[in-house]
Amino acid sequence: MIITKTIIFASTEDGAIGLNNDIPWKMRSDMQFFKKTTTSGEVNHLVMGRKTFESMGSKALPNRIMHVVSRTPENIKKAKDVYAYKSIEQAIESIDNIAKLSDPAISVWIIGGASIYQQCIDIGLVNKAIQTIVHGNIKGDTFFSMPEEGWVKSEPIKYLAGDRDDHPYSIVTWMKL
Repeated sequence: MIITKTIIFASTEDGAIGLNNDIPWKMRSDMQFFKKTTTSGEVNHLVMGRKTFESMGSKALPNRIMHVVSRTPENIKKAKDVYAYKSIEQAIESIDNIAKLSDPAISVWIIGGASIYQQCIDIGLVNKAIQTIVHGNIKGDTFFSMPEEGWVKSEPIKYLAGDRDDHPYSIVTWMKL
């Protein structure tokens, strides 16, 4: 059994990841990248905070198991492939227990929000992050940036805005040293 744990997020150049509990841009190309990436493993688990879960309609995404971290997990809407926990550590322990009972490789994707990303870095849970950098003048009220110290960033792969994208963007990969 192999378990990979990776942060995946999109932000502006100055680190904005949200505005009014929503994504402050429309980027169909990035949404397709997110879907392709987070369904690439044999078994895919997404770990997120309550607000991120609610911003996605409080339901599981196809071919992915949702693990929602909340101070009040009992208030998370019960649904197939949706599990709620009081802490990231509890969510990861549950995924680890599932992994012990199965043969396939398990991919764990940390998908937000800002405090969940930061906690995962602070406790040393992840050693890789995939970041979409949205280029343009975009306002935000929620911010997250990868730490420069102890991490190395790949050269960006640049993309022009597609027909259904508000902005051009780049994708970088961060690896923990």
